[in-house]
Amino acid sequence: MPRVALYAYLPSDFGTTLPPDPHLAAQTGRQLTVSLSRHAVPVSLELDGGRLAAPARIDGIELALGDTATPLWTLVDTAKNVRLVGYRIDAEGGAVTAIATSLPLRAGRDYLLSLPVTGEGGDAAFHGGFVSGTRIMTAQGKRPVETLSHGDLVWTGADKFEPIVRIEIRTVVARGVAAPIRFRRGFWGLSEDLLISGNHALRAELQGEAVLVPASALTELGHGRAEFGASVTWHQILLPRHSLILAQGLSCESWWRAEAVGSREVDMTPILPRLTEAEAIARLR
Repeated sequence: MPRVALYAYLPSDFGTTLPPDPHLAAQTGRQLTVSLSRHAVPVSLELDGGRLAAPARIDGIELALGDTATPLWTLVDTAKNVRLVGYRIDAEGGAVTAIATSLPLRAGRDYLLSLPVTGEGGDAAFHGGFVSGTRIMTAQGKRPVETLSHGDLVWTGADKFEPIVRIEIRTVVARGVAAPIRFRRGFWGLSEDLLISGNHALRAELQGEAVLVPASALTELGHGRAEFGASVTWHQILLPRHSLILAQGLSCESWWRAEAVGSREVDMTPILPRLTEAEAIARLR
């Protein structure tokens, strides 16, 4: 492992928002919200492999060149592109816990942390979508999402069908943000239970306006339940333009890729206003 320069914080810099075991807390919940104190000041920390590459002083303890730094946990805020790693550093004057990042955090800011999503394909951005077995309305009727492929026609409303540009398939551990959310049959007219990722949006009518709300917002309000398990296979359907499709009889969005907005491959202009989780919760209450 090459020598790296990090910015280290103390657990106390996050006050009571950081639980004693952040990894355990992240395993049993979708996201962990932590707040960095406005008065937090990071300490420069240099690591070479699992040892300190330069002396440092953290929480009143002098750390020497060569002291052991053992990683305890890793959590990420994907929206802010932040990765936090908890270390136990064993020094002559005692052990200290440090939370390190490659870039300094912003004092007074909240961070929504979750476990890194790893699985087939390695550690990569989590796109979510629909789990295997979800039935999608197509030109041939309802078909399991895992049977769909490039070019198949998917119903997008008003008797219109759109060809699939691409399908992303990924199997990951069903924990944190990668844990599927189950909506029971009957919810908003569901014909069958629907298992969907928290970052995927459903069509809703709010105060007379048609909008898209993330599934995670509905879960926060008690309408859905996250299911944690060993693994889950996710399928995302990319169409020529952002559209509404029917999944288990419920109107949901096709894959909306923020990074593809303005690209020539597809039109990612949202078909309806996409609310953030906070916006959706405020309007749904």
